[in-house]
Amino acid sequence: MPLLRRPLPFDHAEWIFELKYDGFRSLAVIRNGRTQLISRNGNPFNSFADLCKGLTLPHPGKTVLDGEIVCLDKRGRPQFRDLLFHRGEPCFYAFDLLMYDGKDIRSERLTDRKHELRRLLTGLPTSRLRYADHVEQHGTALFQRVCEMDLEGIVAKHSLAPYTTDTTWFKIKNRNYSQMAGREELFEREFPAYDPYPRGRNREIALLVRHILIAEALLPEYCALFKELSEEQLIALAQSFRFENYVKRTRLENILTGREQ
Repeated sequence: MPLLRRPLPFDHAEWIFELKYDGFRSLAVIRNGRTQLISRNGNPFNSFADLCKGLTLPHPGKTVLDGEIVCLDKRGRPQFRDLLFHRGEPCFYAFDLLMYDGKDIRSERLTDRKHELRRLLTGLPTSRLRYADHVEQHGTALFQRVCEMDLEGIVAKHSLAPYTTDTTWFKIKNRNYSQMAGREELFEREFPAYDPYPRGRNREIALLVRHILIAEALLPEYCALFKELSEEQLIALAQSFRFENYVKRTRLENILTGREQ
């Protein structure tokens, strides 16, 4: 689902507005008591195996949720560094329902899908699977409150839209969000030992790949490989993470239709 930037918030009777959670966007594929978390580019989040065990539903049929992996502090606010470096207990905020007990509902209106999602999650025992609520029409007031609370921003979605690659959501980001400061240099401070290329072209390629791995939540699993990779291997690794919309769409279709478990 495309997520485009919009500089300013707005109000509209046909739009809903959600908090933009500072975490990792993910699909949760739940079936027969087992859950797999998949990144927006189609990669499994292997480092969140413990979270997967806490994401269960009572029925056996395949259910697919769209949401965000988030780590919250004691005040209930997302903490990106705690999530990235596994310093807290993550949870999954679901904001859309794509398939429910084997039935594909992407063609239904967003508000209907969210109503079904809320019903599905209401009454579950204490769980790490949570519902991402929204407000209708009043995006400007929500955005103002988000900025006052030092949260990342909001996401605007048309309430009548289906879930397709032609549907666009808009993110409106808090420009003064404190956790965004230094985000680009995050791994330089946290992973100084994983810098095998101090200068030159190999260093540039390594930095690019590591930024990609941060975005995919795979950095801890791949860092140890960098000292062993040649320039050609680094380029191949970088190219392997370049997923076009067609690839994303095909992966999603395979998950929903059962061609990929």
